Amino acid sequence: MAEARELHVHAGYLSQILSDLTYDLGSPVAARVWAADSHQLAESARHNELWAWAADSLAMAFRLTRKPEDMIGAARKGLRRVPRRNPLVVQLHARAAEGYAHKGDRSACIEQLALARRAFDKLPAEMTSRQFKSTAEQANARLAAKAAHAYVALEDWGEARREARTALGIASWSLNRAAGAHLDLAVALAQLGSPEEAAGHGQQAIASGRADHGSSLQRARRLDDVLTSRYPHEPSTKDFHEQYQQLASHAITNS
Repeated sequence: MAEARELHVHAGYLSQILSDLTYDLGSPVAARVWAADSHQLAESARHNELWAWAADSLAMAFRLTRKPEDMIGAARKGLRRVPRRNPLVVQLHARAAEGYAHKGDRSACIEQLALARRAFDKLPAEMTSRQFKSTAEQANARLAAKAAHAYVALEDWGEARREARTALGIASWSLNRAAGAHLDLAVALAQLGSPEEAAGHGQQAIASGRADHGSSLQRARRLDDVLTSRYPHEPSTKDFHEQYQQLASHAITNS
C-alpha cells in the first residue's frame, strides 16, 4: 500500500509539472487535463500538498481561458487542503486575487492580496518540499508578479507599476514569468504616460523568447493596443508594433 501511494504521488507531481508546462506553451485545455489528472492522483494518495499544487495549476490554466469564477474556485479548493506555513498558501491567495480582479471585484481582490502578504510574512527564509526549494525572496517575487497582474486587470496603474518592478527579480529563475512581469510593467507605464520606457520593457519581454505564447502573448497584444491607440506617432510605439507583429505571426505559424 505504501509503495502504491508513493507511485501515485510521483505520478501526480509529474502531471502537475506537465500542466504548468502546457500552460506555458499556451494550451489551456491540455493544462486543465493534466491538472485534473494530478488532482485525481492526489485524492487517491490522500496527499494534501499535491492536491494544493494541482489546484494551483488548474487555477492558472483558467487564467488563459478568462474564466475568473473557475480560477477562484480552484484556488479556494487548494486553500482548503494546503498544509499550514506552506508557500502555496501565498500562491493560492494570490491566484484568487487575480480571479477577483478579472471579475472587477476590487475589494475581494485586495482582501486576498492582504491574506497572501500575511501568509508570506509567516514563511521562513528558506523553504523546501519534494516539489521545490525556494527562498523568501523568490516567494516575494512570485507574489509581486501575481499582484501586478491583478492590478493591471483592475486598471490600478500605480500599484501595478510598483508590484511589477518588484517582480522583475523573478528573471533569475523563470524567464517565462519575467516576460509577463515586463509586459505588466510596460502596460502600466504606458497608461501612466511613459511610452518609451513601456516599449523598452515590452521589447525585453520579446527578446527573451518567452512572449510568443500563453498569457504573455495576450499581454503583448494589450501593450500594443495601448501604445498604438495612445501614442501612435511615437518612434518607440512603431518599433514595438513591428516587433509585436513579428511575434504574433510567429505564434500563428507555430500554433
